[in-house]
Amino acid sequence: MKLIRWIIYAYAIVLIIQLGCFFTGLPIFNKINIDINHGFPRLNTLGAEPSWSARMIVLMLYVHICLSDYAKGYKQSLNELYHENKLLIFAFLFTLIMCGSTTGLFFGAIFLLRFIDLKSIFYIVVGLILITIVAEHFELSSFTRIEKFVPALLTLDEQAIIRTDGSGASRIIPTIQAFKFITLNQFESWVGYGVDYDQSVVHFPGIKANGGLFSLWINHGVIVQLLYWYIIFSICTIKKEWMSIALAIMFIAGGVLINVQMLWFLLIMFATYKYITSKEY
Repeated sequence: MKLIRWIIYAYAIVLIIQLGCFFTGLPIFNKINIDINHGFPRLNTLGAEPSWSARMIVLMLYVHICLSDYAKGYKQSLNELYHENKLLIFAFLFTLIMCGSTTGLFFGAIFLLRFIDLKSIFYIVVGLILITIVAEHFELSSFTRIEKFVPALLTLDEQAIIRTDGSGASRIIPTIQAFKFITLNQFESWVGYGVDYDQSVVHFPGIKANGGLFSLWINHGVIVQLLYWYIIFSICTIKKEWMSIALAIMFIAGGVLINVQMLWFLLIMFATYKYITSKEY
């Protein structure tokens, strides 16, 4: 838990340095896949890109909270977590909001659902109001994009999704296109079409994408795909924690077969949690 806290602090510190560089006109420290030409900057902090960093800190904070619940012997409320981890929560929210990732905001919104109950609604509403005020003050384009992205996503109109947010669309459209392609009534559906065949099925402007959530189904068949899902979810599922399954699904759908290090980190974090909380430990 201490290690996770310091890693999240490091993400926030590097982002503060990057923002300082941007506003003072200095070269951006540790810049990788950033965007500083469209309003408020989208900065990568310690990750390979802004959305990469946002997803990582959501995963790390979630595992930290699960470990804290285990140590206390009960599921903590949002109020209790905030009062005992104020600096950690601030570093997390600062990084998630100010890195400029629409994907990060989506992950954060889903993550917030874990804490919704009658006692926490007041704190959640107040927090969202404060975050909205900050977003409007700094003119954070990620908030504008997600306001347009979610309604477009619900329509499943590929062009509408791309127009609202190209970065977020690159993680959703491949899965939608692959889902439209897969079937069970052909021989290749069971044994696969071959390595990287999904790249000929998925068409996204400007990048070479795979089949997202159904990549292995297209390339190696439904049996391999089901086996892959079984292994992933058997490692990442925590009892009485639907959020663990949701995070695993969002990570897989977000293209972890391209960003393989994200998949390994996902597995390592959950495997570590289960090792620590097992009787053998």
